[in-house]
Amino acid sequence: MSLEKIQQFLKPELEETAAIIQSYLLQIDEPELKPLIEQTPFATGKRVRLLFMFLLARAAERGNKNLPYLAAAVEIFHLASLVHDDILDESRLRRNQKTLNARFGVKIALLWGDFLLTVFQRILIERRLFYAQKIFNRAAREMLGGQLEESLKSERFDLSLQEIVSIARKKTAALFVAIARLMRLSKEWQDFAENFGLLFQFSDDLLDLYGEKSGKELFQDLEEGKLTLPYYFLTQELPQMERALKSRDRQAIIEAAGKIDLLAKVEDYLKNYRHKLDQQIECGCVEPVASYLKMLVRFLTERRS
Repeated sequence: MSLEKIQQFLKPELEETAAIIQSYLLQIDEPELKPLIEQTPFATGKRVRLLFMFLLARAAERGNKNLPYLAAAVEIFHLASLVHDDILDESRLRRNQKTLNARFGVKIALLWGDFLLTVFQRILIERRLFYAQKIFNRAAREMLGGQLEESLKSERFDLSLQEIVSIARKKTAALFVAIARLMRLSKEWQDFAENFGLLFQFSDDLLDLYGEKSGKELFQDLEEGKLTLPYYFLTQELPQMERALKSRDRQAIIEAAGKIDLLAKVEDYLKNYRHKLDQQIECGCVEPVASYLKMLVRFLTERRS
């Protein structure tokens, strides 16, 4: 698997980041929080954001003693946002495991998400990474703005492609752009990060229909009334499917998706991002990092889990 190759390539950085996260978790001395710590997937799973961060650092030669601490902050910030996302989406499963809100209830999960943000802040303060606080603050505002826009536009199945991209740019790509800014990378690398974040979100959108092995519940975006990229293409090809989306007619959606080969249409759209990212990689970095970055891009384009 390409992702495992990348993880092996970046093993020293990933292990150092995991050790830093563990050291901060050990400083949590409230015994009642132990079950929450044990059920939170710290520095496990795909770790796409960490892989992206360390590959960019190698490409731009921006490694330094604070990089693993910034990476630990990114990971904990991201995990806190996932806890809150699961609450908002009323998700019951993530990575084939019960979500914290399903396991402990909404109140406990919400407080734990907030608690994680204090751990994230502690890392930045103790390492005197004050410039990073401004970058994370900007990313948080954009992410929340994207979530708000998506929530306010739920049940609207007439959104334009531009509106869908705008939501994805804010709620997902913003953190990838923040990663580039944390390392003080150029505007070109920040643009690369934004395109990567958009590709990540749009490939994730496909899992709502085709992610049987993703560890998430299928049709959750549909149930929440979100017009994500696959559903947008479905209504563009078959305008009458807007009614099926509104009524949550899963069978009609599955049949229509097969009829027009929806998966192929979305994959073709994703290939445009892959081509753009590959071109930026070829212009901006050398081997072996270039190959590993392309591998990560390809993983996003092809993933179904």
